[in-house]
Amino acid sequence: MGIGTSSPSGAYTQPSLHIHATGNGSELHLTDVTTGATSSDGMSIFQYANDGYIHMRENGSLRTYVNGSERMRISSDGSCRWTPDGTSQDMTLTASGNLLSL
Repeated sequence: MGIGTSSPSGAYTQPSLHIHATGNGSELHLTDVTTGATSSDGMSIFQYANDGYIHMRENGSLRTYVNGSERMRISSDGSCRWTPDGTSQDMTLTASGNLLSL
């Protein structure tokens, strides 16, 4: 499916959503009834020129799952938590001033 293009393409042979902008930048903006529906709500995945972004606008966490288990979480306070093997043995990276702790 294409938005802004008459010939959508993807990196894989499976169906894809191709968003093409005529200027710099394309955005996929996701919202729901909890977040609201304005430009400052929800989250976006976007591309601008040569850079890519994931922008979480809510006071929540951004979580990454692989093989059915949470592997990484970035909390609203900026701390990062990795769970390499899907168990309770996780690593958390937090910052306080100029000091990083693991």
